[in-house]
Amino acid sequence: MKQITLIMSVIILSVFSKGIYSQNSWQIIDTSSKWSVITNYGGYYDTHFIRFSNEDTLIEGFSYRKVYNTYDPDEQNWSFMDLFIREDTLTRQVFLRNPVGEEGMIYDFSIGVCDTVTINNVISGGFIKMEVIEIDSILINEVYRKRFHFEPINWPYWDTWVEGIGSMGQGIIYSGFYNTGSGYTLLCHKYNDTLYYINPNYTACYYPYVSVYETYADNYKVSYNSNTNCIHVNGVLANGQAYFELYSVFGQRILHLPIADNAQINLGKYGLKDGPYIYSIKDKKYNNNGKLMITKK
Repeated sequence: MKQITLIMSVIILSVFSKGIYSQNSWQIIDTSSKWSVITNYGGYYDTHFIRFSNEDTLIEGFSYRKVYNTYDPDEQNWSFMDLFIREDTLTRQVFLRNPVGEEGMIYDFSIGVCDTVTINNVISGGFIKMEVIEIDSILINEVYRKRFHFEPINWPYWDTWVEGIGSMGQGIIYSGFYNTGSGYTLLCHKYNDTLYYINPNYTACYYPYVSVYETYADNYKVSYNSNTNCIHVNGVLANGQAYFELYSVFGQRILHLPIADNAQINLGKYGLKDGPYIYSIKDKKYNNNGKLMITKK
């Protein structure tokens, strides 16, 4: 009888413990969550918000959520990022998929100390390896969540993950992102529009474009002509030393070209999709930047 009672006690304790654990295992894919991420485009910055769709999208037998973003400080006018995300609640792994069917793991919350995790972020490509050097807890909205500390193995960035929030260094969908032209940093995490976390190095969840150089906004005008599929840059006075750069919303540099006054840049050979882009005009004395919408006919 004592042996049976002991066995039953162990079973009840095990079930009870699993129940507690499941309640405290925050999931990444939560439609009540939003993240703000600041992007560094080689010396100037902008902010975008990220959220996931409310409904599942079934692809090859797996349920995904669409990834949306907005550059609007009022968190309106959301756009589909051509990315899908799914989470396996049994393995505690999170996967990101692009429109051409490439998928890679960006989180694994089942790992332990001294484990090595390999991230394949389909935004940036490559297989990034990190080793868990410590696991502790962080207080988020009066509740402790598990926190994973990593050191790099084959890339230059250290990172930290928190349950339900993701990468604290890179930002939710940018775990393992590596691009020499830009970098990401998590600003804030909101749940039901309530601020749960803010990066201690910042004082707000949104930052507009800020150049580290002196700017001269009246010296140029940038426009896109859908008839010719060309970008026109007028009014640049840089003595032949100016450069035009174009970035995707992921921070990947697409163009880096020398320009003179009244430059015309033909985009025909680049195969760009319609949508928003980031441009920069710079020389030794100034750096001007802004957004450019490309909408081909």
